[in-house]
Order: sequence, then structure tokens, then C-alpha cells
Amino acid sequence: MMEELEEGASEVKKQSVSFAPEPQMKIQGETFTTTLRRTDQGLGFSIAGGVGSTPCRPGDEGIFVSKVVEGGEADVGGKVQIGDKVLSINGCDMTDARHDEAVRLLKQISPEVGITLTLYREDIYYTQPPVPGRNAVEAVQVAEEPNTNANNANPVAFVQ
Repeated sequence: MMEELEEGASEVKKQSVSFAPEPQMKIQGETFTTTLRRTDQGLGFSIAGGVGSTPCRPGDEGIFVSKVVEGGEADVGGKVQIGDKVLSINGCDMTDARHDEAVRLLKQISPEVGITLTLYREDIYYTQPPVPGRNAVEAVQVAEEPNTNANNANPVAFVQ
């Protein structure tokens, strides 16, 4: 009987466990310009941050869009999104501006003139490196929900 067990033991195959590689993160930024007109409800967005204020992002004292009013001027067509960094307002550089300076500029714009904003938007994409013997996984951006991440990044999902 001992001989039978030894023979059977030699037929046991070793199995190994392998894990998929870690997802790779890619940040893609875009600078763009959009024009808004003040309505009875305002411009349809709020700002936060600025030099001397509580930063929206660690280490970045820039002015950021903190709220977009649903159905408001800034929301129509996704012109402005939460987390967008305000680089300029009507040509006035906002990269080192205080919060009160940006608010003053936004409030003094008349409905007839409109406002031209230069904004910077970051999108974060995750890609999964292919695993030998498996189908590749690609990353897609999810845009159905408003951005609520602590780092103001757009959410992503993996699809197979």
C-alpha cells in the first residue's frame, strides 16, 4: 500500500498562482478656453482656493471650480467641470491670484460682455497591462457622475 501512495504522489501536479500586473496610471491634461454669459442666476459655478486660502489640492494654491450649478450657464454642454483649474479670466492671469481677486473679477463682468475663461482639466486613466494568456483590459473614462474624488480626478472604470 505504501508503494501505491508513492506512485500516486508522483502524479500530483504542482499549481502556481499568478497575479495580474498593477494598473498603470496616466494623467492627461488639457488647457482650453470657454465663454460664458451671466444670466439672472449668475454664471453657474463657484470657485475655491487661491493664494492665502485653503488649497483645493495639496501643494497647489490655484483657483479651482468647486461647484457647477446643474442646468446653469457653466453646466450647459459641460463647459466647466468641478476640479477645473482657472488659469485666466478675460485675459487676466489667475495662476498666482488670491481668492478675493478672482471673485471680484467674476462679479464685475456684465451680462453684455460675457466672460472668457482659460481652464486646465486633468483626466486620469488607468490601463491594465496585458496578462499572457488572457484578453487585454482597456481603460475607459466614466463621465456619468459629477467628480467627487478627493484629488479632483475624474472617475474611471475597467471594462473587458
